[in-house]
Amino acid sequence: FFVDDRDMSHSERVSSGGKRSRSPDWGDEETTARISLWADDTVQKRFSSMGRNKPIWEDISTEMKQLSYNRTAEQCKNKMDNLKTLYKKIKDTTNETGRERRSFQHFEQLDSVL
Repeated sequence: FFVDDRDMSHSERVSSGGKRSRSPDWGDEETTARISLWADDTVQKRFSSMGRNKPIWEDISTEMKQLSYNRTAEQCKNKMDNLKTLYKKIKDTTNETGRERRSFQHFEQLDSVL
């Protein structure tokens, strides 16, 4: 069973006019790049050793911009939180039921880190 994780990728922000608007969806290549930056051993060590993660997310956002993906630190963090939640839900359901694992495109990439 395949889940499309793009359903979870909409970050909402409030524009200056007070109306809610959505950021563009995270494409597959952008999501893969995002996970790769997050999964880097050096980045993971920083997450483990630092109390505040905001500077790490800002660095990831900067690196995403260098790859031509214009995402804020908050958007990067929210996307990763959503992906980890989906990953954990699928992993837990599989462990509880013993049934064939549901999956989504970036499951294996996350599974190698989590």
